[in-house]
Amino acid sequence: PLHFINLISDNIRDRYKTPFSVIKEIIQNADDAGASHNQNITLDFGISPGINDAAHPLLRGPGLFFLNNGKFTEHDARAVQSFGLNQKAIVETTIGKFGLGMKSVFHFCEAFFFMAQTEKHSYSSILNPWSGDAEFHALHDDWDEFTDQDSQKIRDQFVDLISPYHEKDRAWFLLWLPLRKKGHLMVNGKEVGSIIAEFPGDDTVKLDSLWHERSFREMGRFLPLLQKITTIQHWYYDTIKDKFVPDISMVLEFPDNRRRFPEKPNPSFSGRITCVNKSNPAIKFHIEYTGAEKQLQSENLDNLKKSELWPVSYVRDENGESRHAPDKTKAHCAVVFSRSETQGPGQLEINWAVFMPIDTGQQIIPCDGNISYSLMLHGYFFVDAGRAEVTGLFATNGTGCLPRPKTEAELRNQWNKCLAQQGTLCLVIRDLDEFVIRTGMEPEEVGNLCAALKKSDIFT
Repeated sequence: PLHFINLISDNIRDRYKTPFSVIKEIIQNADDAGASHNQNITLDFGISPGINDAAHPLLRGPGLFFLNNGKFTEHDARAVQSFGLNQKAIVETTIGKFGLGMKSVFHFCEAFFFMAQTEKHSYSSILNPWSGDAEFHALHDDWDEFTDQDSQKIRDQFVDLISPYHEKDRAWFLLWLPLRKKGHLMVNGKEVGSIIAEFPGDDTVKLDSLWHERSFREMGRFLPLLQKITTIQHWYYDTIKDKFVPDISMVLEFPDNRRRFPEKPNPSFSGRITCVNKSNPAIKFHIEYTGAEKQLQSENLDNLKKSELWPVSYVRDENGESRHAPDKTKAHCAVVFSRSETQGPGQLEINWAVFMPIDTGQQIIPCDGNISYSLMLHGYFFVDAGRAEVTGLFATNGTGCLPRPKTEAELRNQWNKCLAQQGTLCLVIRDLDEFVIRTGMEPEEVGNLCAALKKSDIFT
């Protein structure tokens, strides 16, 4: 088990610097579930105060939960509990390909519970990376038992959230992350180590930023680049009513008006996202967006895909067999402009993205007026597993006939730069024109936006 602990710790330290970066991985997993089964997805999340009379000690404290209505299979159950071996690297409909998204949740916890319901089966399990055979000095093996009684108590607490799925005979998947507390580290009266030394369970206020308006605005900016998530909703536990009540809800109003990849690309799409604070209806905002996507036809990129240096992934297929598979990256690119009114000064936020924004390379440019703009620059780039960096975007060599790469790293850099310059950036002006027309901007606002764009790195 200590091998797994070290693997998880390294992944989190190297790749997931903030709680919101973990939330993006969970959003991606939920969207992939919908894409795999061609269904629209609702993602609910929040904090449970815990279940005081639970038999399992980790259920007696606060837990961060995520619930979605995606279908769940036996293969999914195995994948949740795998460490780095996954089928996503070969499934064309999914974004994920690193097999590390589910491991990111250990940013919050030492072990986690998951439950699922399908038409034929129910699943209730715990993933405890500290557990193992006694001869390997397992820690916390007392966490391994997840009783049917505790499973039912969780279902009872979430009855208002999951009962609509039962009424419509739909599947659901629930993830419960027992927020790490210093008390979790006690074993036989002695304190042992933790995956990382952060303890949100001792002060859950530290996670309030996850359901702040800014976080919902950020989620709204990349929602049109996802395939199947249409609603993201935060719930809070009302201790007086002794139940969960809806708090903030964000809805993509026209689910078909978004990117279509891996199906035929959508050359132009537009729509609106509405975000409502149900506990305070006066707080409401809209995000208007337009976007464009294309599959770039490029001799340079075709030659890179044929190279013997093309990256491969280590995966497990549906039969559980492990094998190497060529990376599924495609020459897909897109841009999305969005706007929403804000109480503060206007700004333009520019992010490079692989369907969802990466953690570096962001630009925030002050803009006259009270409108907040966003420009998402997507390409199916090679990034590190933490979605932190796209290398090679601004290399000085040209993008004519590329020299043959000598290393895999050089191939990745060439792919990224070629896709960005010949694909993504070529869509910006075209979609800007559509954005101005669709949103009915006045000339003054158009000037403010263009002045901010002129100051950005993509036009310098």
